Amino acid sequence: MKETKVEEVSEKEINLNFSIRLAKVIINDNLGRSDEYCKLYIGIREPKMLSQDGINYDLVPIPELSVDNILKNIKKLYNVYRFTQNEKVQEGTREEILKLIALLIYRLG
Repeated sequence: MKETKVEEVSEKEINLNFSIRLAKVIINDNLGRSDEYCKLYIGIREPKMLSQDGINYDLVPIPELSVDNILKNIKKLYNVYRFTQNEKVQEGTREEILKLIALLIYRLG
């Protein structure tokens, strides 16, 4: 009986850390008026990211995008990312894709 040997070698690993926080902001002025709104804080860290601080992003107001629309936007940006030769455009579209993924995680949570 022949023994089958399987070897697995990791070729690529992506390590991301998403931090998503929803905050309610209440504003009261000294004239008795008040206002409130919600703010979504998104933090994305990746050890290899060019910016050492990662991506910090505040969404006000929180977009009312459906999951389908978020996925469509991710697809459009991915096509730009995939076909562009400009490194800055790739970096910017990658960040936007990661922000949309964080919004998607928020919507699913």
